[in-house]
Amino acid sequence: MHAPPVFVVGAPRSGTTLLRRLLNAHPDLHLTFEASFFNLARAVPRGMDAAEFRRAWVQSLPFAWQRVAPGALARAAPEGLPARDPRYLTALMAHCAQRLGKSRWGDKSPTHVYEVGALLEAFPGARVVHIVRDPVAVVRSLHSVPWAGVNLFGNTVTVRLALDAVRPFRSRIHEVRLEDLLAEPEATLRSILAFCDLPWSSQVLDADAHAPADAPPVPWLRTRSADRAALPARVELHPADAYRISRITAPQRARYGYPPLATVPRTLGGHFRRAWRDIVELAQVGRQLLQLRRVLKARPRPSAVAVFDAVNALHPEATLACTPAERAHLVEWLCTPATAG
Repeated sequence: MHAPPVFVVGAPRSGTTLLRRLLNAHPDLHLTFEASFFNLARAVPRGMDAAEFRRAWVQSLPFAWQRVAPGALARAAPEGLPARDPRYLTALMAHCAQRLGKSRWGDKSPTHVYEVGALLEAFPGARVVHIVRDPVAVVRSLHSVPWAGVNLFGNTVTVRLALDAVRPFRSRIHEVRLEDLLAEPEATLRSILAFCDLPWSSQVLDADAHAPADAPPVPWLRTRSADRAALPARVELHPADAYRISRITAPQRARYGYPPLATVPRTLGGHFRRAWRDIVELAQVGRQLLQLRRVLKARPRPSAVAVFDAVNALHPEATLACTPAERAHLVEWLCTPATAG
């Protein structure tokens, strides 16, 4: 029987991409990039038959991220499985690991933070690693990406819900903080590998040398220091907004050892201005999400590139939105099957 898969989950912008890259430097392990299978399984209509589900899976943006060669499609997405069968995910993970000569596989999908129960039910003994980051830093980072919307309050609630979603399963998973991973990488990675029943390898400390460069080439996924230095500066949070995020996520901050921020009061007029801005921004987010929903529900089913364009257009003024040149590079990258080894 094959060793159980490894899953990395966490609120978006919590460090899941960095952690995946470090773990993928291990000689035995490969995690697919955001296959998000269980999210797709929940999103498709209940009456979808097996053949239609397989088509939806193969045509989805998460599947496209893996750049499966046409000749390998039958191995990565076998025919004849029932709709929503987790063996679709197993086949994809196994294919992507085997083409790199890895014996253990798994996946990193931030949105699987809401599906930990489904992961553990579908894969008994699965190793789920939950990475956590200071919610104030997460919200600030979310504000810089095009797919998270423009509203700090909405993003704060999203982070709070993500941290609460794993609470029933904390005794069955392994949790690490991004801050600890950055401050003490070896100790933190040793704890993760031990939890996953993987031998220690110093290669995980040098991802530049040992991890495959297989993350999509979009600005918000750059983890190398040299690449990040070329990114636009992130917008600073107003101290009152940072305090508000801290207050809204106070139970979650306490749960993971983040101290409360010092109180930063607002004037009555400041409260009214912030409330009005929330209303305007949330209305904008709502309109953008409706536009995205129309794309996702279109028939015939939209291509992976069309879905990406719709996501990138949610917040086009975000500092890390794809430029036309970056979008063209991504399209070329998606059309090039990943190479083995």
